[in-house]
Amino acid sequence: MTSLIRNNDHQIEVTAATSGPHVSAPTTRNRELKTLIYKGKGQVELQDVPKPDCPPGYALIQIEASAICGSERQALIHGYPGNTGHEACGIVVSPTTPSFERGQRVGLYAIQSCRKCTRCRSGQEIHCPTASVSSDWHSEFVALPLAALRRLPPGTPPDIGVLITGDTLGLPTRALSRAPSSPGETVLVVGLGPTGLGHIALRAHSGANVIALGGPEIRQRLALKLGASEVLRSPQHLRSKPSLVIECSGRAEQIIDALESVADGGTVIESAGCSTELRLPSSDHFVRREITHTGVFYYASENYDEMLRIATSGAPIRPICTHYVTAQRAQQSIDDFLDRQTGKVILQWS
Repeated sequence: MTSLIRNNDHQIEVTAATSGPHVSAPTTRNRELKTLIYKGKGQVELQDVPKPDCPPGYALIQIEASAICGSERQALIHGYPGNTGHEACGIVVSPTTPSFERGQRVGLYAIQSCRKCTRCRSGQEIHCPTASVSSDWHSEFVALPLAALRRLPPGTPPDIGVLITGDTLGLPTRALSRAPSSPGETVLVVGLGPTGLGHIALRAHSGANVIALGGPEIRQRLALKLGASEVLRSPQHLRSKPSLVIECSGRAEQIIDALESVADGGTVIESAGCSTELRLPSSDHFVRREITHTGVFYYASENYDEMLRIATSGAPIRPICTHYVTAQRAQQSIDDFLDRQTGKVILQWS
């Protein structure tokens, strides 16, 4: 077996703001507000937009930090009327409610749902028949339903608030609940984008022996820093087939590789969208080999207490962030992101 690189003391420098959970609530003062517009071909532009309306049952949030998600790649390449940002942390501007105070730092939850059906009442909003994904959060201010606000542990800085309440911690936590791994169990993670790195951090923190597959050098080093025991060039280099494979690339050929790499009776969990039709001998995989093939779309309220527990237990999630830039200087980091030369990109708005 040939490893690409093994775990030793690789260092990647990360700096971040560390302000507390309450700040002076800002005012928009009737000025035009800034938002990021996706122009296509990877180009972005900061434009003026009106102050968002804030109807009853909504809160006006000043965004402090937002993160670029791997799912935004296609919108960046092909263009979008606004932006598809859906991971953010900010300050409550108005109103003060029994649950949230003006000036309180909160994380944001991207799923909007009816809040009334059986699935919503049980904390499974992602399966609500009316569920949709909120976006346009790469902006100075957003107005969201109060149900979208998430409490953060005291002292949580904005970048960690983004990681806790977005895809980076949410998807791996939901995957952990759907397909648990035992201490010492080998878990293969395919695809080393920010979500894949999140899976590595959580599985390694829970005691699994995590092997990472593929990725550019910066992400290979991040995988090792986050707890992977090694990074492989190819699944053919595995010593033995793992019982759990987490597929995070969203590429059809790597989904097939994941199914072929998992042990008989094992589980493959997809954690990235794939629009390509898959053609495979289903009986060979799912009948004869008894493989379980499932996925995770996002997290739900039922997962949030566990997410907070993981975030406060010392799981090494901050090193996933490699680029901190002001919104005015977003373009270079987005170029790096599209070239797969970043971990998580954090845009700083205030």
